[in-house]
Amino acid sequence: MKSQSVILIVDDQSQNVDLLDAYLVPQGYEIVKAANGEEALEKLSGNEIDLILLDVMMPGMDGFEVTRRVRLDNCNRQVPIVLVTSLRDVEDRVKGIESGCDDFLSKPFDKIELLARVQSLLKVKAYNDLVNNYRKELELEVTSKIEEKNKLVSKLRESEQVLRASEEKYRSLVENINDVLYMLDTQGNITYISPAVERFTKYKVGDLTGKPFAPIIHPDDLAGLLGRFNRLVSGEIEPWEFRVLDKDGSILFVRSSSRPIYKDGQITGFTSLMIDITDRKLAEEALRKSEAQYRLLAEHTTDVLRLLDMNLKTTYLSPSAEKLRGFTLQEMVEMPLDRQLTPESLRTAYAVFSEEIPKVESDPGYDPIFTRDLEYYCKDGTTIWTESKFSLIRDENGKPVSILAEARDISERKQAEEKLAKSYESLKKTLNDAIDTMVKIVETRDPYTSGHQQKVADLATAIAREMKLEDTRIDQLRMAAIIHDIGKMYVPSDILSKPGKLADIELSLIRTHAQNGYDIVKGMDFPGAVAETVLQHHERLDGSGYPNQLKSEDTLLEAKILAVADVVEAMSSHRPYRPALGIDKALEEISKNKGKLYDPDVADACLELFSSGRFEFKPV
Repeated sequence: MKSQSVILIVDDQSQNVDLLDAYLVPQGYEIVKAANGEEALEKLSGNEIDLILLDVMMPGMDGFEVTRRVRLDNCNRQVPIVLVTSLRDVEDRVKGIESGCDDFLSKPFDKIELLARVQSLLKVKAYNDLVNNYRKELELEVTSKIEEKNKLVSKLRESEQVLRASEEKYRSLVENINDVLYMLDTQGNITYISPAVERFTKYKVGDLTGKPFAPIIHPDDLAGLLGRFNRLVSGEIEPWEFRVLDKDGSILFVRSSSRPIYKDGQITGFTSLMIDITDRKLAEEALRKSEAQYRLLAEHTTDVLRLLDMNLKTTYLSPSAEKLRGFTLQEMVEMPLDRQLTPESLRTAYAVFSEEIPKVESDPGYDPIFTRDLEYYCKDGTTIWTESKFSLIRDENGKPVSILAEARDISERKQAEEKLAKSYESLKKTLNDAIDTMVKIVETRDPYTSGHQQKVADLATAIAREMKLEDTRIDQLRMAAIIHDIGKMYVPSDILSKPGKLADIELSLIRTHAQNGYDIVKGMDFPGAVAETVLQHHERLDGSGYPNQLKSEDTLLEAKILAVADVVEAMSSHRPYRPALGIDKALEEISKNKGKLYDPDVADACLELFSSGRFEFKPV
C-alpha cells in the first residue's frame, strides 16, 4: 500500500518543475516528472499516479491533447488533472474543461493556492476511489451470488454482512474526515452534510440537512456562487472560494470543489468537499496590511532604500532617491551601476559584492551586513556621497534572493572631513616647521653635530620599518628622533663644542638634555609617546642609562630604537673631543652589547640593514 500520494508534474520548463517540486515534496508528496506529453503518457502507464499538474503550452503534444488521451485511458481516466497555464482567455479555459481537466492553476504559482488545490483534489479523488472500490466489490459480490445460486441464501447473508461492514467503514470515514463532505440536489438543497461541519462551525447537521444551501452564503458572494452553481449544472467543474455565515453571524472563508452525480445519463445532484481556509485568508489579509505599512514607511523615509536581485539589478527604489539625485525612479531603475557610481565607488561596490556573494551562496548561515561610503552621480552633473549599508534577504528555504541597500546622504560629513584633512595637513606643516626651527636652534648652538638628528631619524625610521611597526608609530618615532637633542639648548655652547675629555660636572650638564628635552616637548601637544621617547633615548637595558636608570621592561620600544640609532650615528661621526670611529666600530658596539645595553631585536634589525646594504647614512 502506498504511504504517500504521487503527483506527476509535466512541464518542458525545468525551473517550473523544480519550483513545484520544492513546494510539494516538503508536504510529503512523491513527485514523478515529465518534460513533454509523450513522456507524461509513458510515466502514467508505468506508475500509480494520484494527481497530474500539466502545463498547457508544450512543444509537440500540448496539455489539452494529453488531457483528452488520459480521459480515454480506462486505467487513469479518474486521475484529477490540473492545467497549469498563463492563459487567461475564457476560450482556453473552456477548451481545457472540454478536454476533461478538473482545475486550473495560473502562473506564476501561489504556494498557498497550489497546496490547497492539490489537497482538495486528492481528497475528492480519495473519496471517489473509495466509492469506485466499493462499487467494484459490490459488482463482484453480485456476480458471485448469480454464479452460486445454490448457495444464494447463505451467500446473501454473508454479502449483507460484508455490505454492512463496508457501509459502516465508509460512513466512519466520511463522518470523521476534517473537511466537510456535503451533497446537493439540482435545486441547491443540502441532502447530506458530514458531521465535520460541527467542528469548525456552530451549525449542527440537523440545522442544515434538507435546507437550501444559499442562505448560509455571505450576501456579497451569493450572486457569484449562484452563477458557478448554474455552470456546474451545465457540466463545468471549477473549485471556488467564498464566505460562509456561521450560525452566530460570524464569517468563515471556505474553498469548495464539486462533481456532478449522474443517473441514467442525467445529473441528479452534486457531491462536494468544503475546506476551511479562514486562517489562510486572515493571514493573507494581515500580510497585505503589513506590506502596505512597510511600503508607506519606505516611500516616506528620507534615506534611500533599494532592492537588488542577486545579479545586482535594481528591482525597487524608494521615492526619496528622486529628491536626492534628481533622476526619475524609472531612470535610476533602468540605469546600469557604471552610470550611477563614480569609477572609484563602482570598484569599491564590485569588490565587496564579488567577495561577499559567493560566501552567501555557499553558506546558508552567513548573513553579512557591510557599510561603504559610495559617491553617486546626480542629474545636474554633481555628485553626492552616501553611507550605504547592504544586507541580505533570503526566502523561506534560506536561499538568497535579494540585497537590501540603505543609503544616507553624508555629503556634508564628507565636506567636513575634507576641511578637517586640510586643517590637519596645515597643522602638520606648522608642526614640522616648528620642529625644523628647533633643530636649527640646536645645530646653531652645536655646529659639530649638524645633521646628527636628521641622520638618527633616518636610521631609526628604517629600523622601525624593518621591525614592521605601524605607520603611526613610525611617524611619531621620526618626530622624536628629529628633536631628540632639543634639550641641549639648556647646555652651554662652550661645553657642547669643547675639545678633549669632559669633566664630570660638564658631563652631568650634558646628560640633563634628555630631561630638558622632555620638559620642552611635553608642553607642545605632540602626538603619542614623542615626549617619553625623547626622555628615554639614553636609557639602557641593564639600567645603566640616564636620566632615570630604567630597565628594559620599563622603556618604550621607540626609545630603544632611538638609542641604537643615536649610538650608531654618533660613533660613526666626528666629535670635538674625538675623531670619527667609523661605521664598523659603531656596529661592533651594537653587536657586542646586544641584549645587555641594547634591545636584541632592535640591534638585529639595525645590523641586518647595514649588512644587506639596504641602508647607509646620506650627507645632510
